Amino acid sequence: MLAVAHENARIAGQEGIAWTEGDAEQLPYPDASFDVVLSQFGHMFAPRPDVVVAEMRRVLKPGGRIAFATWPPEHFVGRMFAFV
Repeated sequence: MLAVAHENARIAGQEGIAWTEGDAEQLPYPDASFDVVLSQFGHMFAPRPDVVVAEMRRVLKPGGRIAFATWPPEHFVGRMFAFV
């Protein structure tokens, strides 16, 4: 995924982005490092999504924003995943 991200950034002319591989349950950043924390479905597929969300909150600066996309378990896609 990081190789694809590097290539997409190159194509978009955004080669100055720092990409970091890490464990979502132990983010490799100090407390209050970011103004915005974003997860596009990643947190919900972690073994312990509650721990991942706590880490997202830990690295967020006071007054910062968290944005994420998820499928609630009670909606159709969530129920489908539970069935599968």
